[in-house]
Amino acid sequence: MVFHDLEPQIASTICTLAQLADLNKHQNSIISVAQNMGVPKEDTLMILSEYDEMDAIELDNKKQKLEFIQNCFSHFTSLSKVEKSELSLYQHVTKTLGVSVSTMN
Repeated sequence: MVFHDLEPQIASTICTLAQLADLNKHQNSIISVAQNMGVPKEDTLMILSEYDEMDAIELDNKKQKLEFIQNCFSHFTSLSKVEKSELSLYQHVTKTLGVSVSTMN
């Protein structure tokens, strides 16, 4: 991984989101999620353009998947305050990981 200025776990989280999502559809939402983790837009764009599969986190079990979702989307305090594009990303990630949205409640 060549993202030296970021905490490795955060960079890996962004890479994993990119791997799970349709980048063409969800790029702006990934940028927004990353900004909520304290990552500037420019750094996120660099990660999205340079990451590879080896940079992603392996999510082997339900507990790891739920923790990953919670880390990424912890800023979701109320569905009414969530941008539709971010909600779409959230739903896509939970579906891809096979974790139901109701499991988070």
